[in-house]
Amino acid sequence: MPRWLVPIVILVLVAGTAAEEEKPWFVNVATEAGLAGVRAKDGIFTDLNGDGFYDLCLDRRRFYLSKGGASFVPHEEHGIAYPEVTRVPIGKTGKPDLEKAKKAEFVPQYLYFADVDNDGDQDALYGVRSVWEWYDRSRGRFITIPECDHEVRSQVWLNDGTGKFTLGPASRAV
Repeated sequence: MPRWLVPIVILVLVAGTAAEEEKPWFVNVATEAGLAGVRAKDGIFTDLNGDGFYDLCLDRRRFYLSKGGASFVPHEEHGIAYPEVTRVPIGKTGKPDLEKAKKAEFVPQYLYFADVDNDGDQDALYGVRSVWEWYDRSRGRFITIPECDHEVRSQVWLNDGTGKFTLGPASRAV
């Protein structure tokens, strides 16, 4: 056998053997984790109740507590408010498009967890992107469109250590 052919033969033999023994690189354990049928675009893992296990927040509004690191249970009594707001889009001319206004549950654009009050638990900070301003190129600045302001602002929610949150002081002014 030509010398240059030896590495190719070895590679084919090794690849063939590895393919037969290869285990799947992903195993869906959603059912075992208590999350069967749960869909989400994003998720955050953090210990909300101080038990040493990562809990889960999906889409910045749905919370699940870990049961000893083995599975998750819904945590609906978290206390963070997601009010119903009227969303009024800004048209191409910078005017509110009232015909396309829709009522919807407010979901923050950002949600972070950190120990804001230095008590050892994970507090929540949620952020709001301005949807009530329009950039007027002719003036070179942003213009406020009051009809598009849903009046929800970034907020700090303090955790009591059990995964129950209350609105932080002066949070409306953030």
